[in-house]
Amino acid sequence: MKALLERDPKNVSVREGLVRLYLVDLDDPAEAAKYLEGAKDKALLKYVPAAAKGVEAPPELACLELGEWYRDLAATAPPHAREAMYARARAYLERFLEIHTAKDLSRTRATLALEKVQEAVAKLTAPPEKPTKTSKPTKATPGTIPPGTWVDLLPLVDPATDAVEGNWRRTGSAPALLSPTTDGRIMIPVSPRGSYEFEVRFVRTSGELVVGFILPVGYTGFVLALSHWRGQSHGLELINGNNASTNATTVKPGTLQNGREYLVRVSVVVGGDQVQIRVTLDGKPLIAWQGPPSALSVSANWRLPYRGCFGVGTNDSTAVFRSVRLKMLSGEARLLRPAGAGELATVPTGSTIRPGQWADLVRLIWLDRDRVRGEWEKTDSGLIKTTPEGHGRIMLPAAPDGSYELAFSFVREGGGGSVDAILPVGDHGVLYSLGGWKNTIHCLQQIDGRLGDSNPTCVRGMPLEQGRLYNALVRVERSGSQASVRGYLDGRVLTQWSGPATALSLRPEWSIPDRTRLGLMVNQLKATLPAIRLRMLSGEARVVAAAEAQRPGAADGPAATGPWVDLLPLVDPAKDTVHGKWEVQTGSLVGYPARLGRIAIPATTEGSYHLSVTFARTAGSGEVTFILPVGDSGVAFALGRRGGELLDAQTPPEGHALAELANGRFYELRATVLVQADQTEITFRLDGKHYLRWKGAPSALSVPRWCGLPHARGFGLGAWDSTVVFTSARLSMLSGKADRLR
Repeated sequence: MKALLERDPKNVSVREGLVRLYLVDLDDPAEAAKYLEGAKDKALLKYVPAAAKGVEAPPELACLELGEWYRDLAATAPPHAREAMYARARAYLERFLEIHTAKDLSRTRATLALEKVQEAVAKLTAPPEKPTKTSKPTKATPGTIPPGTWVDLLPLVDPATDAVEGNWRRTGSAPALLSPTTDGRIMIPVSPRGSYEFEVRFVRTSGELVVGFILPVGYTGFVLALSHWRGQSHGLELINGNNASTNATTVKPGTLQNGREYLVRVSVVVGGDQVQIRVTLDGKPLIAWQGPPSALSVSANWRLPYRGCFGVGTNDSTAVFRSVRLKMLSGEARLLRPAGAGELATVPTGSTIRPGQWADLVRLIWLDRDRVRGEWEKTDSGLIKTTPEGHGRIMLPAAPDGSYELAFSFVREGGGGSVDAILPVGDHGVLYSLGGWKNTIHCLQQIDGRLGDSNPTCVRGMPLEQGRLYNALVRVERSGSQASVRGYLDGRVLTQWSGPATALSLRPEWSIPDRTRLGLMVNQLKATLPAIRLRMLSGEARVVAAAEAQRPGAADGPAATGPWVDLLPLVDPAKDTVHGKWEVQTGSLVGYPARLGRIAIPATTEGSYHLSVTFARTAGSGEVTFILPVGDSGVAFALGRRGGELLDAQTPPEGHALAELANGRFYELRATVLVQADQTEITFRLDGKHYLRWKGAPSALSVPRWCGLPHARGFGLGAWDSTVVFTSARLSMLSGKADRLR
């Protein structure tokens, strides 16, 4: 609205809309008054300047008028704003009754108005009735969730797919975290774009620590943490980098009673460069905050694979989440899993996908085998095309023979090109192109040798946005020599074609080496594809077998990892400290400033592995060090003052240096160590992004003397001239074995 007003200051409709946005939706009459000049609405011109001065400023009769005006505003305000409007109405009416002592008609009028306000507030803040057979929340439909209706999100959650950490399973229709775990969380695969209300009924069944709710605001977000620090406080985090116990939203005490059901409701209203967050617990106001979205962030230990989605979780506690509901107030919410893609089949390589069930293809991609052109990565966020060069292609590990549906989600992140599905149709093929010709058309191509801009499937005038999640689906049906192809976007038919399969063809620059397989192309664009799924309608699809992809330790191969094991509980500072001062505090390992401070983790490995460490440097400017065993040798990796480097490696690594670590911020470092007879590869990711890679002979690696540990095959952590908090250190073996030293 601000942009529209700047372009046309005389646009009265836009001006008055902006005034009402600040006045009602954001409850900020002082800011609303700044845009009042040029408005024509008499009520706005009369009352907004007075409201901007606060409840103490207006004279006696003006308080009565303002109270009644705010009551009328509340009656027509959006649901999320009514409570604030009634609160202002009550404040003005109570102020009037305080200063107007005469028992006259005006006092009677104010008393009756105040009673009506109190009745309305009582109805507004009363806990909603539990859903009955006649008042069940609407179930989410494929594609999007429009504004205005409560939608039940729990049926969308698949614990096998959406669990980020912790032992989650369904109890009836609810996912439940069954065993205590640090920062256990599960993603709800729904991404809102706009304002919304989010409601959860839950019971904490054991433990004293946090029950958390991860809430997105665009592509940032925050966590509502209840029972932070063993019930010391409730609050939002992170606000300007501060956690729930140390910012303006902190509410003390913040206790939860185990075994009792609670109802939490969060209203998130986005307007311009501000967001307003209101939280109620069991119908009573708990937290209110307003500020720029840039002030919000989610710490590494609460992050989700896709940061635009909702999530719930616990910290060293167990909980049952009995209902999770969403109501969009504006905009819409998008389902991360495309239309109809419910429970997923786990399909091993070398097998087949038969009709009726969706199969996850992202898990099966092996980059070294499947990459055709361009730079691709596979992370917890999905498949990522990291560079914007033309015709970047990757083969998908499935070759369908029959009719099928391919569903994929994508986010455009840089460049002006297209996201395309490469589709085999018998002995022929076709491209389903979204955002072609510099994001001006969508189409199927080629049809009878004609490109997309010149055949009947071309759709113009619907450019795709950067940073927005889209859900695409394409259905390919075959019957003898005939075929039909229908493309969907966000649950709606976008384009379609039917005719002889011989009319379809792929240009060489769109092709992939194995033409029986599915593929994806990202052309002149960077993009993230969180989900890629296949469902056969008839026939079957061969899942491409690759012995090397199943080889223990194969880079980017299918999931061959063992269970994640938390190493921190093994550490005893009294026995394992090598140098400096170390201690355990509330489950975290803390290293204090010391020259060459380090501690051993009493575990050894023989083989390949993943190591994930979450940490924060809280004071000082020295390095944070990670000492890793590599076969019979090892390596030390230092982050901090010098950006990031492998210490004493004879050959330089590929990667880049990072700026100085920010004190007080949590980071996640993930190391993958692949050990073979004469070749070792070590990859580091920082907060999910590729950071550094080293490849070479194991003999080129060694641990510097000043990083030495008692056991050559052991792990270690270092805090050099700094205070560092390590909240988790998790190990997953890819091959070989790991042993405890005690």
